[in-house]
Amino acid sequence: MEVWHSWMIVLIVLLILEIFTPGFVAGVLGIAAIVPALVTLIAPKTATTVQLLVYIIAAAVLFVFIRPLMLKFMPAYNKKGEQTNALSLIGKTGRVTQQIELDGSQGRVKCGGDDWRARTTEKEPIPVGSEVVVISIEGCTLTVTLSSQEG
Repeated sequence: MEVWHSWMIVLIVLLILEIFTPGFVAGVLGIAAIVPALVTLIAPKTATTVQLLVYIIAAAVLFVFIRPLMLKFMPAYNKKGEQTNALSLIGKTGRVTQQIELDGSQGRVKCGGDDWRARTTEKEPIPVGSEVVVISIEGCTLTVTLSSQEG
């Protein structure tokens, strides 16, 4: 086995470990292992101390530049309190594509580029074409109310 294979094993082990740990720490350390692997692939007789130094520098650079970018996409680390995924639809407007009945058995809303099942908090059905505001989401169903511009 060549030395660069060892670095690739480090990469794989750390990426597997990342699956079970939060914070993208093991992932950064794993990705950093690619750099000394490339160094030893190009120059197979590179000293172990040089490989470790290259690895430490690569890990430091990735921690400073890549990890903060990745954490922006992790909801638990979203410090601005912004909602992500389906929760980002709360407060957004949509257009009714199938009348929303009071019993919640039917009704569809086009919101955020997707078609969603919808129910309403209104006292009467909401007709097709009405603009609505999403007030909550449960599973794949939006709870909506008429937009103030409609009402």
